[in-house]
Amino acid sequence: MTLLPWIASIGIIFIPFYELAVRLLPYASVLSPDTRVGKSAIALWFSVAIFTVAIFRGGLSSFRNKWVLAFFFYGLVSIRFMPNIPLVANGIDSSNFWVYKTQFYFTAYFLLFYAISSYSFTKEEIKKILTVMVWVALGMA
Repeated sequence: MTLLPWIASIGIIFIPFYELAVRLLPYASVLSPDTRVGKSAIALWFSVAIFTVAIFRGGLSSFRNKWVLAFFFYGLVSIRFMPNIPLVANGIDSSNFWVYKTQFYFTAYFLLFYAISSYSFTKEEIKKILTVMVWVALGMA
């Protein structure tokens, strides 16, 4: 298995079991009982890692789906036109600061989609990834 499917498989295993892994570490503590923020951050790291591997391995091809590209650029434009919530703290205008988190998520997941769609999976790699997904689903159930 090459590096990109291997990283995807590790992400498929680690993200659902993140809470269990943190709770089993002896000196680790979770700030809140809800670990969605941590899982989301790890998913972003894995998506950036997969896209970086695709860049350095030269695995990016031309993106042929014009509708997905139009949706991506529409998303970026619509993020910029979100309602302005005036928030001034200590004389600093912090309006629309929360927009950048949404923009980063949107861009990171689009880059993940681009890297995965550019990679040509073999049947064996697809079978291994689906096997990992089945075992993780069984473990989570």
